[in-house]
Amino acid sequence: MYFRIALYPLLCLTAAFQAPEDSIQKHYRAAQELHGAGKTKEAESQYRVALGEAYRNLGRILLAQGEYQRAVRALDGAVASGVVSEQTLIDLATAYFHAQQYEKALDPLKRALASNPRSAAAHHMTGKVHFMLGQFDRAASELETALRLSPADFDAAYTLALARLKQKQVAPARQIFTLLLRRLGSRAEVHNLFGRAYRETGHFDEAIVEFKKAISLNPKHPRVHYNLGLSYLLKDGTLMLKEAGAEFRAELATHPDEFLAVYNLGLVLVVESKYEEAARLLEKAAQLRPQNPDVWLFLGNAYHGLRQFERAIESLKKTMTLNPNLDKTSAHAEEAHFLLGQSLVRVGRMEEGEKELEIARDLKAKSLATDRERIVAYLKTEEYSGAQSLPGAGEKVLSVKYTPDPKLKKRLKDSETLYGGGVAKIHNQMGLLYAERQDFRAAAEHFRSATDWDSRLPGAGYNLGLAYYRTGLFK
Repeated sequence: MYFRIALYPLLCLTAAFQAPEDSIQKHYRAAQELHGAGKTKEAESQYRVALGEAYRNLGRILLAQGEYQRAVRALDGAVASGVVSEQTLIDLATAYFHAQQYEKALDPLKRALASNPRSAAAHHMTGKVHFMLGQFDRAASELETALRLSPADFDAAYTLALARLKQKQVAPARQIFTLLLRRLGSRAEVHNLFGRAYRETGHFDEAIVEFKKAISLNPKHPRVHYNLGLSYLLKDGTLMLKEAGAEFRAELATHPDEFLAVYNLGLVLVVESKYEEAARLLEKAAQLRPQNPDVWLFLGNAYHGLRQFERAIESLKKTMTLNPNLDKTSAHAEEAHFLLGQSLVRVGRMEEGEKELEIARDLKAKSLATDRERIVAYLKTEEYSGAQSLPGAGEKVLSVKYTPDPKLKKRLKDSETLYGGGVAKIHNQMGLLYAERQDFRAAAEHFRSATDWDSRLPGAGYNLGLAYYRTGLFK
């Protein structure tokens, strides 16, 4: 269960589909008529209005699809074209937020609040941005303001509770959760969400209590057993392997293809030296997430334990291929090189093996991690499917992507094509207008934007090449 901000792009989507497409066409036709009459200044003004509206709608659609970098570009284009409404500025900040460009999200939010200091949505998003920047006092202040303006905003309340937990203020956070329970009801998904908040902010005892409540209400709720098992390991490490393994198995009994449960149960079995079952599970995990380097590392570990050294070598080398910066970024680097070195030696590739073992020794000398820290590092490989790797704890709770259903996906894609094509067409016309003025650099910028948004737009590529030629940029 996610609150309003997680579904925010979908709310914007409704507005996008109801947007005044006729208004865009009206301004576009007016621009063409003015252009044909030689009134280029007035035509440019009408083109910009049409472009701004088209960009705004395209940005909202891209936001709903999780295309955050492209949404930033589209919404920034809307603002640059003069669409500086409060909602568009908040949309732009939301796109920056999901693209993890938190500092850049602050500027459009400041502009939105300057135009409307009582904008609950702007205060809410500002609070979220400060949270992601680790500025928890400022986050709490903004979120409290948002809640005063919009008391029914459950997501703002939840994020405020997270900020309080980051401030080590457990009692105020618990009060917020109690209020949310009263409003939302005691349901498995609600307790599961609370448990995640506690766990991701390091309050493992409270997290375990919440996950157990969720299980008592609905033992088949997705990931609830996984979440409990993970909390056991994060709290007590290898001391709770048995209990964690039991929870991962319970998760798989209901959701057999849940990657996180498959992967983490495989990891537990590797630690317990139960290599045969571990290998079976990690092979499945590799099928589910073939681009995850840590899956291949632990699969290589299991193969090494089974004395299947050639397969271990293949898996461990795949780890290093998928993560070229393994030595600099991964807590698993020492282990990967050690296992690879040992496996190479066992198959008679002595020189290669010694090189890997030397790398492992160098990495070990630099590492002071405890056993518990290592197990925690293993478990934090991929906390949530689609979540980004963000600094600190708790942030992943705020950044889960919403995946539309197939019918809505198609509708979104069709709308992206419609508005993207419209943006391209308007840019092409503006490029022609600037070319008539002999301003070929400005014309080239518009033609390039046209081809970026619709590479198949007739004439746009030719126009771009000609504009580049006239500016001397064509080589």
